[in-house]
Amino acid sequence: MMNITSTGPKIRGRLQGIKQRFIYYSHKLHIGHPYLALAMVFGLVFDFVIWILDGRGYSFALLVYTIVAFVYIFVPKIGSVALIAAYLLLAYWNCSGSEYAFIITVISFASVAFLFSLAASLCIIAVAFLAIWFIGMPDLNLVLVLILLYFAAYCSGHAIKVYAQHIVDEEAYKKRIALFRQREEVRERNVAVVNHLHNVVANDLSYIAMVANSQDDELWNRVRSKADEAFSSTHNIIRLLNNDYYHHLLDDFPRISDIIDYEQDSLAAVGCDGVCDCSEFDDAAISSEVRSVLSDVIKEVFGNIRKHADYSGQYSFTLRLNAKHDSHPPVVELLQSNVVSSQEARYSKGRGLEILRRELDNVNGDMRIAKSGNMWRMHITIAG
Repeated sequence: MMNITSTGPKIRGRLQGIKQRFIYYSHKLHIGHPYLALAMVFGLVFDFVIWILDGRGYSFALLVYTIVAFVYIFVPKIGSVALIAAYLLLAYWNCSGSEYAFIITVISFASVAFLFSLAASLCIIAVAFLAIWFIGMPDLNLVLVLILLYFAAYCSGHAIKVYAQHIVDEEAYKKRIALFRQREEVRERNVAVVNHLHNVVANDLSYIAMVANSQDDELWNRVRSKADEAFSSTHNIIRLLNNDYYHHLLDDFPRISDIIDYEQDSLAAVGCDGVCDCSEFDDAAISSEVRSVLSDVIKEVFGNIRKHADYSGQYSFTLRLNAKHDSHPPVVELLQSNVVSSQEARYSKGRGLEILRRELDNVNGDMRIAKSGNMWRMHITIAG
């Protein structure tokens, strides 16, 4: 016994598959209005069948209709007007078979309403109706029937156009609502992050700076300086999440070489020495966006050295503009290597590189990491 409840979804699935394949091949053939093209093919076949059943032979009119119908399939605006014009001219010359264009002319009048603006479509059908009146007289009944029929087709096309526009407007409205809700969710999340940064992170940094300020040792001075910098950066992030203008984050941005010097000195203060070379790098050659990301990259790289490197060995850090790439803006290249400590990572959550990869994606950047034995190597490029 057939299960009706399971048959329905299967049929809908198959119909959906047929529809998707139809749309796919239509786009592949560069058919802009696939459903209009399908209607025209149906109309042409229907009119041909009527012609054959009527026992007619070859006709020049059918050849003209076929050619113009194929034009309609690919260029429906031109094709619809051309079909109406061909129908009227063939009727005027009393060409055999000109009357066997019932469905395709109905589709053409409906297409004129659907494809053209209201003013343009009214002008087209007004000219067509005047021609029908002129050609069809003195058979007044035939003229009135044709005009009413084609006017009904025109009204149907206009109604379909209005309905289609209504669907488009409704979809656009739904997208706007979805976007608004998404923005609200982001805003609420930002508020939560801002509260956490302000109430927890900023307060903790302020406390660290206060404790460091009460000490006289040089190392504590560096701790205080680092805490002050982190405190300032945290408040910049708070202003950014509060939808303030972010351009101030790039104002008076420190030179990349100064950031490297600071990070190198900070590592040296805790007993980690290394060789840094940025002689082939120029701040002026990169954009502010790349400079901002590069600053985060450098801080993360030095942070990894601080957490993972073996302090008994030296690390290597090189930053340069790659002269091998003939591109504008130039490609930034960062090379870093160090011996990995056998101890567990110091104060590491393991999320820094993952965040860094996302930042690099925004500036056409790439990061490659290799570990051979206890040697760590990192190669970062930023195309800008």
